[in-house]
Amino acid sequence: MAGGEAEAALLREQKSKIVPNTEQNVTVCTRFCGTCPTHETCGKSEYLFCSTGVSDNRGRVVQQGCNCPECEIWMKYGLSEMYFCVHGEA
Repeated sequence: MAGGEAEAALLREQKSKIVPNTEQNVTVCTRFCGTCPTHETCGKSEYLFCSTGVSDNRGRVVQQGCNCPECEIWMKYGLSEMYFCVHGEA
């Protein structure tokens, strides 16, 4: 796929998601996910599971509480699920 085609495909993919994987959303997410008691078992460098899907460490994740309902992104996009790190994207 040529550069322009690849970029267009990425934009289409982002528009089809409930929560876009944007720099702004990642910034918001780090404030909530970073303090989540379950995030400790996900992996320190992973964020925005509501957009990107399950954690690479999904099999080792221990559900110890979820900050998703407190997150601005969760409210902004009207999400209702929790533990996106385990269950996947919204």
